Amino acid sequence: MKKIFWTLLGTLLLIGAALYNQFPLVTSDSGTYILSGFKFFIPADRPIVYGLFVRHSSLAVSLWFTIIFQSLILSYLLWLTLNEFANSYVGRTGKFFIITFLVLFTGISWYSSQIMPDVFTCIGILAFALLLLSESSLGKIVLLSVFFVGAALMHNSNSVIFSLLLILVLPFAITTKLFQNKIIKTRRFVLVLILIISAWLLAPTINYSIKGEFKTAGNPHAFLMAKFIENGAVDHYLNDVCDSSLITSIPDSGLYLISPKHSEKFIDVEGFSKANGAIIHQWDYLGTENQQFYIIKVSKGYYKIISKNSNKCIEVSEKDTTSLGAPLIQNDYKGKDNQLFSFRNIDNKDCWFIENKKSKKLLDISGISNDNGAAVNQWNFTGAENQQFRIVRYPYCLCLYKDKLPNSAVAFLWENNGVFAKTGAWAWSENEYKKVLSDLMFSPKYIGITIGDALVSTLQQLTQIDIGSGLGGYDKNSSPYVAIANCLKYELKPFSNSKENRWALNFTEINNRNFWIIVFSMIIIICFFKIPLLRKSILQPFIVFIYISFSAIVCNAFVTGALANVLDRLQCRVVWFIPMIALILLCNYFIPVIKKHRFFNE
Repeated sequence: MKKIFWTLLGTLLLIGAALYNQFPLVTSDSGTYILSGFKFFIPADRPIVYGLFVRHSSLAVSLWFTIIFQSLILSYLLWLTLNEFANSYVGRTGKFFIITFLVLFTGISWYSSQIMPDVFTCIGILAFALLLLSESSLGKIVLLSVFFVGAALMHNSNSVIFSLLLILVLPFAITTKLFQNKIIKTRRFVLVLILIISAWLLAPTINYSIKGEFKTAGNPHAFLMAKFIENGAVDHYLNDVCDSSLITSIPDSGLYLISPKHSEKFIDVEGFSKANGAIIHQWDYLGTENQQFYIIKVSKGYYKIISKNSNKCIEVSEKDTTSLGAPLIQNDYKGKDNQLFSFRNIDNKDCWFIENKKSKKLLDISGISNDNGAAVNQWNFTGAENQQFRIVRYPYCLCLYKDKLPNSAVAFLWENNGVFAKTGAWAWSENEYKKVLSDLMFSPKYIGITIGDALVSTLQQLTQIDIGSGLGGYDKNSSPYVAIANCLKYELKPFSNSKENRWALNFTEINNRNFWIIVFSMIIIICFFKIPLLRKSILQPFIVFIYISFSAIVCNAFVTGALANVLDRLQCRVVWFIPMIALILLCNYFIPVIKKHRFFNE
């Protein structure tokens, strides 16, 4: 009963930030998690698992239950950690003091009080360390395993962080003889490896069970592309490949995308059809085979345009070959003049007029329309942009927008009708982006740029430790407001009246305090390892825990900073491990000294 009491007391402390705010904290992403869990759909940009956790832990009644439940898990793991690494002199009061200090002076409560999966990064790291180092019963091992796999599934970044962490632990364990000395038992290490593999397999399995696709949810290729655009690597890459990919002279043959200049959409065979007579129109970029065309030279100056999807030829309808507005369709190739086209370059640039051999009229987007489904027909020459087409080798659609790339990853991903939206967005960009990313990450020409930026981004992320990132007021059009209104309507008023939503949260003093706590904690830890007298008080298992904690902090910085975004929110979620370690070191050394001093005085 005492253990339950202290765990519940720790839980109460951990939801302190929500109590102060008068409602669980939310970010702009919280709405997607709530909606995905309650409406049972996989979001384009993240897994559904945390959404399901919110749905079930809230009991479909209140988000308070969600933060209580996740704080209860964190409290339980904190007590296990302190019981494992704080010595017997510290006692429950001393351990409670450590948790209280962390809540008051670090960001731990601000994360356990959020409707966000960030708290599960910490939960996973603690479970990871305890699985490797603690002398636990079978029941506790099973519970820790559930927490660890669950944490890995909550967000794609967690699986990567935990995998890298295990890789870093292995050489450390071998060189310091942790396996030989039974500090880490081999079977525990194997267990953690199996759990990580299980998480990697469970993620696409969950996706398959809901959506029918055995793949990791969240479209990580989009976040990687955004990161490489932000660091300038994509600009460098496109400058190299687009000169040969964005066509300014028609070669004898090739596979291409054809884009009307005015709409920046793409020529497309309607409905993925393979039938004769299917209409040719314009559509948003999908990257699918009905938007890919072979341009093949037939005779001097004339080419046939073949759909890759149907292997049929684009033609001006034979029934209406010479009429203005005659539609373009696909048909079996017969070698007739209505199936042949010439390409006339405009001012030696990357735009073309495309003229039908039979009618001498130009391809034209009907009515200068920007809409999906606008027909491609033929018309007399006007010179307008709806008669000008840009032609780019597949799969280098990005070349069409290389001069329009935004400066930041956030702008790239979330700008309405921006480059990301025009190159397939979440659903259709994967094939092209993966080709570009593969070249950037593995080609000798670009790997130096990639590695250099990864190191810089990791170092930048390590310094981003401000609390409160992403917290602020959300109006009626925001994702959190819409989600709560749809799924938990009785919480709408408390949400609207929270300090966060009234912009009444001020993090200046909190962040100043957090910064100096981190600085002093680092000094304390360095002193304990550099001063022999203090160094002797650190037991080997706790040294391993310290190594795991700092490795996790670095892995978190690398995965979030180098592979996604450099954001305070993503680093501050784990940096509180540093003051926790410092507090355990201080308590382990000074509390026994104080107690012995009192004993002798008595």
